[in-house]
Amino acid sequence: MTIEFRRRCYSSVIRRGATGIASALPFGGLSILPIHTTAKGGWRSSVSEPPALNFESVPAGRKPHYRALTRIALFVVAVLSSTAGTNAQDESPIAQIESAIQQIVERTSPSVVAIVRGRTSENESSEFTAYEYGTGVAIDEQGFVLTNFHLIGDPAEDEFGVWHDRRFYPAKVLAADPWTDLAVLQVDGAKFASIEIETVELNSNAPNVRPGQVVVTLGNPYQIARTGQVASAWGTTNGASRLLITQDGGTVFKYGGLIQTDARLRLSSSGGPLLNLDGKMVGIVTSIKAFEGFEAQSSCAIAMTKDIRRVIDELKSGHEPEFGFLGIDPEPNAVAIADENTIGVKINQVLPKTPAQSAGLLAGDIVTRMDGVSLTSVEDFLFRLGTSAAGSTITVSVQRMDPILRRTREFQRQCVLTKRFVAHQRAAYSTAEKFKWRGMQVDYFSAVRDRSELLVGPPQPCVRVTSVDKDSAAWMAGVRASDLVAELNSQPTADPATFENIAMNATGDAALRIVDRGEVIIAGSAAH
Repeated sequence: MTIEFRRRCYSSVIRRGATGIASALPFGGLSILPIHTTAKGGWRSSVSEPPALNFESVPAGRKPHYRALTRIALFVVAVLSSTAGTNAQDESPIAQIESAIQQIVERTSPSVVAIVRGRTSENESSEFTAYEYGTGVAIDEQGFVLTNFHLIGDPAEDEFGVWHDRRFYPAKVLAADPWTDLAVLQVDGAKFASIEIETVELNSNAPNVRPGQVVVTLGNPYQIARTGQVASAWGTTNGASRLLITQDGGTVFKYGGLIQTDARLRLSSSGGPLLNLDGKMVGIVTSIKAFEGFEAQSSCAIAMTKDIRRVIDELKSGHEPEFGFLGIDPEPNAVAIADENTIGVKINQVLPKTPAQSAGLLAGDIVTRMDGVSLTSVEDFLFRLGTSAAGSTITVSVQRMDPILRRTREFQRQCVLTKRFVAHQRAAYSTAEKFKWRGMQVDYFSAVRDRSELLVGPPQPCVRVTSVDKDSAAWMAGVRASDLVAELNSQPTADPATFENIAMNATGDAALRIVDRGEVIIAGSAAH
């Protein structure tokens, strides 16, 4: 598109009425159309001539924003062009867009709250002092509020509240997960209007979030929600299943799962909803990051996939979510060519005694689909694995070269996932009581920090003891953290759910068979 053509487009917009375009300013700043630069680099208003497109005259640091608005302007031109030949008073696409966005904001704002983190003073006034704000969204009329993990600090040390409609409510954190950067708070006695969530399909044959889709965001920058209002912005999606580029790589979103938008957000907007034009939440804002080498910020939101919604439900119940582990090392930073029509992820290594080995997967295999969805990259595969639930069953489609017949054959395998260890500087938080039997707790063998143990694998199916209460029945019997339990009362215990089922029915003295130590008798007459 030539500069001269753009100038004609701008002139067309101005001739069609700059007033209607400027009226969209609260939602997108489209008043840039009747504004252009002066020779000294300032801005002045004009409706008689089009803005200059010579970027050399744009003040330093404003070129990326100007280009973004240029793209929006050209979109508006295209919309207006569809009404060519009508009278000015009949041209209403911009007014319709503005009205639609206003209705979305008015309908969904009651579901948005300001998250407040602080501490109650110990003096006689007992006042709550806030030192950090964020955004949250009501997902249930019973006072459940969804926000980001990175906003809550340490729930054991801090206190929390929410501002809603000029009123302050004390709140408590039910559960928080660093892997998905999600947390759920509960406000007792509050009945907030709940947001409607739409499940997002990423990288499917029919994705419902696409690049160029118009979206609306609501947030709480600069503590504005204390006034009874929320801040709104709108823009388009730049892409779905984006990666989050961070130094620590401590979340699953280093593999994808984010919706990127050019909606202009400010600090403290994290935790707010990303809405489609139906007013349904398709994402929750999680990152407003200025990438190195770019002046513009990148706004991202966690896509509301079925697995993320599963995590939200577990957080609402106060439980720490668990995530699947397959036991493979894929070839990094490459997409394998399975055949002339298929791409996939090549397996470099299969870890021993893992779901991948149990399913018969081998090094050199190429995984082309997971649960029927084609894999587009290594990151796509790892994101899908990283958000699947521990204990769930996945189906992988595999292509393998037959060394004798010298041709590729394709087959499917079902894999029952175990649990991955989530490495993060802050641990997950939960308020639901974890299952404890006679003073001991167990977990999957694979949920271990030391990778060297996975390279060796357990000598047989077993669970790992994660903690033992001092002076409990298990402690007195000599059970200690890191012990591997292969059997309880002569029944195999390959996973925590199996162990729990057996333990719930165990009465009287019980026999544990600990790997490398043999049988240990734990006294007791009750299941707990």
